[in-house]
Amino acid sequence: MRTTVVIGDVHGCFFTLKRLLKKIPQEAEIILAGDLCDRGNYTKEVIEWVIQGEHTAILGNHESYMLEHIQAALKGKPNRWVDEECIGGRETMSSYKGAWSTLERHLRWMSENPLYLWREPYFITHAFALPYFKRRDIPEKRHAFLVNRVRDTKEWGHDFEEGYEAYELINIFGHEVSKEVRVGKNFYGIDTGCVYGNKLSAIELGSMKLYEELTHPLDISSTSAPLVAEHLTKISQTPVHWRLEEEALLFEIGLSPKRLEGILKRLKRKNPELLEGLELQIQENPASPSLSRLLLTL
Repeated sequence: MRTTVVIGDVHGCFFTLKRLLKKIPQEAEIILAGDLCDRGNYTKEVIEWVIQGEHTAILGNHESYMLEHIQAALKGKPNRWVDEECIGGRETMSSYKGAWSTLERHLRWMSENPLYLWREPYFITHAFALPYFKRRDIPEKRHAFLVNRVRDTKEWGHDFEEGYEAYELINIFGHEVSKEVRVGKNFYGIDTGCVYGNKLSAIELGSMKLYEELTHPLDISSTSAPLVAEHLTKISQTPVHWRLEEEALLFEIGLSPKRLEGILKRLKRKNPELLEGLELQIQENPASPSLSRLLLTL
């Protein structure tokens, strides 16, 4: 029987996700518990990986925010997804800069993500939805599946189903951040605050084995590939293309290595914090001496 592993809230932490996947059996079915986007630097890359791998992702409250506010954000209109820094929409918008057709494709995919998966006895949701299991298909309870927490008993306990603590099922969910995977009688909370610098966690159904990976600094660094590309383009007046490599940020620019070196010196003078703590390696393209590659690593 095929192994199934559920991964907690990734929040744009692509490097951490890729490291975690090396610990998970390659043949495993991967399910993501929602909140793929926002806060971390690489939402676009995370979602593209999920789509290309044909993995299942639960709809999270941050996907819901994105779907609700994306049009306002694209038009530069006020919206809480981008305007409220704690939500993290700015980082998501930055990751899609110059890739609007990709954004449209991702939004279509995201809009079809399920609110839950029922793999008896496993009830896989984004938020703590155990007290709503019997009403899981009632539209009016959709919001609870996106935002409810175990600790919300005092505020929302009046709406919880009587006897949910004794349900003979296991709710696997993210959303509610804890330092370690939270284990209850019939639930596991697997959001361990990856985007806050802690770790990304996953759980194997059946054995309940945990897989964990500490947050990769590049995922939450104030220096992101889109930001570096934007500054390089502005100073050089030359288009810059970037992609994520194994443990590194790779940039391609139509300048000779010598000219690129001069551009980087100007960038360091103008914005010394941007490249602080990063190792820079300039590579010449043998096929085209006027095209350089810049590799940034920790």
